[in-house]
Amino acid sequence: MPSMRTFSSVACGASRRCVTAFHVVFLSRWRWALIALFALLTAHQPAFARDPCDAISLLEQQWRVRLAESQRDLASFTALRRGEVEPGFQLSHLTPVALDDDSAVEDYIQVLRSDGYLPMSPPGLDQCARLAKSMQTLRAELTAQLTQLRDARLTLFTQSADIRWALQRLLLKLERLQPLTAELTQRQAGAQNVGPDAPGAAQTPASPETGKTATEAEAQAEAVRRAAAVERLTEMSQRAQALLAELSAHLYADASFGTLETLWPQILTLSGNPVRELAAQLPDLQTRPQTLAEAIEVLRVQATYLRNHRIAADGMRAAMRTWREPQREWTGLRQELVMLPEMTLNALVGPVVEEYQLARERQKLVTLLSLWSLQVILLALAAWLVARAAAWSMQALSQLQRRLLRLLGQTAAMRLVNGLFWVLKPNAPWLMIWWLSVTLSNLSPSHWYLFHLLRPLGVAYALFRGIRVMSEWLFSRMYGQSGFFVTQQTGDQLRTEAGRLAVSVVVCWALREMALATGGGYVYFIVQSAVILYLWCLATLSLRRHGDVCRKFICRLSTVNSRESCSLLLDRPWIFPWWPLLFIAAQVWDLLLRLHLLLGQFDAYRSLSVRILRLHLETATGAETEGEDAEADEYQARSYRYWMLDRPREEQAVIAQEALLATLTKPVTDWAEKQREDNMLLLVGEHGGGKTSLVSQFEKHWDKTPVRFLSAPPKLTSAEAVKAFLTDSTALSDGDSMADKAAAPSAQKKVVIVDQAENFLLAQVGALDGVKAFLQHLNDASPDTFWIVVMHAPTWRYLSRVFQKHHQFSHIIAMPKWSPTDIRKLLLSRHHASHRRLRYDDLLLSALAGTESASFKAADTRVFNLMWELSAGNPLTALHLWLESARFDHRTVEIGIPQRVATSVLNALQDDECFMLAAVIQHENLTPQEIAVATTLPLAMVRQTLKSGCAAGILWGDERDRYRVHALWYPALTTYLGRKNILHG
Repeated sequence: MPSMRTFSSVACGASRRCVTAFHVVFLSRWRWALIALFALLTAHQPAFARDPCDAISLLEQQWRVRLAESQRDLASFTALRRGEVEPGFQLSHLTPVALDDDSAVEDYIQVLRSDGYLPMSPPGLDQCARLAKSMQTLRAELTAQLTQLRDARLTLFTQSADIRWALQRLLLKLERLQPLTAELTQRQAGAQNVGPDAPGAAQTPASPETGKTATEAEAQAEAVRRAAAVERLTEMSQRAQALLAELSAHLYADASFGTLETLWPQILTLSGNPVRELAAQLPDLQTRPQTLAEAIEVLRVQATYLRNHRIAADGMRAAMRTWREPQREWTGLRQELVMLPEMTLNALVGPVVEEYQLARERQKLVTLLSLWSLQVILLALAAWLVARAAAWSMQALSQLQRRLLRLLGQTAAMRLVNGLFWVLKPNAPWLMIWWLSVTLSNLSPSHWYLFHLLRPLGVAYALFRGIRVMSEWLFSRMYGQSGFFVTQQTGDQLRTEAGRLAVSVVVCWALREMALATGGGYVYFIVQSAVILYLWCLATLSLRRHGDVCRKFICRLSTVNSRESCSLLLDRPWIFPWWPLLFIAAQVWDLLLRLHLLLGQFDAYRSLSVRILRLHLETATGAETEGEDAEADEYQARSYRYWMLDRPREEQAVIAQEALLATLTKPVTDWAEKQREDNMLLLVGEHGGGKTSLVSQFEKHWDKTPVRFLSAPPKLTSAEAVKAFLTDSTALSDGDSMADKAAAPSAQKKVVIVDQAENFLLAQVGALDGVKAFLQHLNDASPDTFWIVVMHAPTWRYLSRVFQKHHQFSHIIAMPKWSPTDIRKLLLSRHHASHRRLRYDDLLLSALAGTESASFKAADTRVFNLMWELSAGNPLTALHLWLESARFDHRTVEIGIPQRVATSVLNALQDDECFMLAAVIQHENLTPQEIAVATTLPLAMVRQTLKSGCAAGILWGDERDRYRVHALWYPALTTYLGRKNILHG
């Protein structure tokens, strides 16, 4: 404690009374606070007695320095406004921040407009009378100077980004060029007296012959060349400096376009190449002339850019008005084309090269390379994030659609929301890419040139994806609304077409952006016109490739009286170039109609529509046109069932089955060409399996021998009736399809097709004479006749057990199940024949699909897979399932989920009823009397069972009182009776 005692003795002196009190205070918890307070008061005690004029005097000195700086900066602005260069010019005199740094410019504008920018009256000025008057005068003078300087800088900073960018480069080159110009001027003044005594001339002994040494002559010539080079460089430097100052003054003062048009040809007379050639003659200048060459290049590029930008900003109409002097404008266009490669190269790599050169001058290459590496890494990371965000946006919309579907259910609001989602989902990824790439590029610093590549790359990819999605959607919609189904091959063609259009649009956009990056000018208008013309022609040719569908789509929404007239009108040469415009108009009108249908499900909109219609009818004065479309009325006049089932067979579209037809044709071909005796073929299949359609195709394709097509009427069960039918029907007549019998290998050869051979059978004990007579006739037939017998499969299974060794069928073909593709072709071909629009229920549409067409295709796949599964590959059953799933609304058919029949009804059937149904299946069709004979059941019971079966939908009867099993029940009923061992095989 020696230090504490020393402090105690000093503080209390020799008095012993304060020693105890002092130690009590010092040892208390507040001792350090008291010591700090004492030291603070001791340290600030002289300040309390300081003169207040000292601080004001210091502030006066600062104000005077600031006043001198503002006067210097104002002088620089005045010289800039006059297009002159003051000695010692520096860019920092005009602006303390970089003009091409947008964020720094915005911050400094806020500083200029703040209240703290102008000097405020200092506190305590009234206590210093000797400085009050001088400070007030100085403050007023400084305020006036700073106000003028603020206005001048605000004029500079509020220029457009392009002008500020150009001024930054021009003024920076002007600052760097000024010392070189001064040095060259001094060298020119010192080199005007060139003689034998000039510095640098070597002294050697004189030659008596010439009186002058060779070294002196060479030195004098070299001095002359150097003086000429310095003079030329000085002239070019002064000229470039003057043009730099004049162009900067033009940009700052925002002079008229005529001034720039006058300066631009003068600037283009300068070139950096002569500077480099002259610099090679002055090695002592080292690399300093390179500053002049760079200044000239920057001057040429910026002047050309600004001139082109002015032309592009004024628009094509203003540019056309300026062509009053064609000679001058053609000269300008030629000079613009000459500058185009240099401008393009500068637009691509100019900022990066300039940044590299600046870093090399300042010896900061390591820092620059590190910054570039960081930008490349951030660019890759940003691209990955943008791609992930694009994928997430589509998934998020799909999840939202599914949630809304569970929440709203099958309501009108959900249909409207679905329509909105089908628009948003396919466009969400490219919109997200577009927005993120532009936003991230704008948020990054303006000098991050490598990272700014994210913007053009993102916009180009988004544009490609957007055009491809929109084109494919428009083409698919055109096909769908025109009643054409988009097959896999057509879909691939549409995707290829959309990809071709997207690539073309992206390339044209890149050319336009490159022309705009050079400033614009007349080249920009030329490129823009060429791009528009090319894309218009490409769209026209694309629509022409789908001409039939496009005509039908446009004519479907047109007001022309008939579609034939509309198609003829569209094929006229003067209408052909307008196809893209008509196509877009038709798409817009169709979308409006679609929106009208969606909104029509709401009561409020229907009420409004009725009021508008009533008002229209009340105010209508002209005659209304009758019949919108006679062709459409013709199709609408017939029921949808007619087009799917009841239409005559010869008018229905044929679903070709090449493989099965080839199998059927091969035995007949071998018989006709190789003289074989195998002349019988049996074709068996379930009811509605396509047997008759197959043999009809064979009849049309077979041309080697005459063909007779016989259809056995129901029911030929006696031997006499069967023999009479076969004898009368198989005789050749003059009306046969093969009139020229000499074309056949043998005149007697013919092919006889016997369809519905099951009508020869009536399963009754001792009553199979019709079948026996038919089989005997086949056995006794001439080998010159080939018999194709078409029979119901259950009938043949029954007969094959009864007559195991009594038939001579050497070829038996069983009709296979139709494939899902064939079932789909059948249903869609008949639907398209009805000229009705096809839609699917919302439960079938996939919420996870990206586009409406993709969702439609997913629903299409589900529907036809279910159709094939429930119909067991039977086309007739599939047609009935389609009709049962369909809901009709004028010209629209909406397909719901196909449903199985309620097989619980079959469990309630009695055994006698099951035997009756089995008899109908075995014979394919029977009357009540024939059922009673075949089953030995009472006729009254048979009629009651038939009535119950028709009421349940299991059976149906025709106008001849013949009953068949309904196609919808056929798969389920045969399976059920097979499990009960009533049907076999």
